[in-house]
Amino acid sequence: MRFRLETLLKVRKAREDEHKRIVAERLRRIENLVAQKTAIEAQISSQGDGMRQALSGETADVDFLRWGRHWITRLRMQSARVDAETAAHRAVLALEREKLAAARKETKILERLKERQFEAAAAEEGARERRESDDMNTVRFVYDAISETD
Repeated sequence: MRFRLETLLKVRKAREDEHKRIVAERLRRIENLVAQKTAIEAQISSQGDGMRQALSGETADVDFLRWGRHWITRLRMQSARVDAETAAHRAVLALEREKLAAARKETKILERLKERQFEAAAAEEGARERRESDDMNTVRFVYDAISETD
């Protein structure tokens, strides 16, 4: 027994796999951005600690403090950029997950259809075998009945 829509099922499975790869890639990008954000926050904290130490000394280097403030501002801008990029990726991820769910649903429909077709074929084969067995038993019964009368 061959499933008539096997080619379509293969195409839909390939489409589903492609959507899975797309979602996985998007998740990797988001994970990288989260790691980047963590590194930026660590740099901001480190720079803030360095500036506090410079201020706690007897003499404060004004250029160092100015440079430190500038650097913290740049890091915060990078952090905001990473936040915006992460939010954009999460929005796209939601759409990609919807497409993946739709592709999975289409594949599942064909898989269920294939299952039902094979179950129907198996039931039909079982019914055919029962009919053949019944026919053979009927022939034996008739043969035995004829043999007994002779």
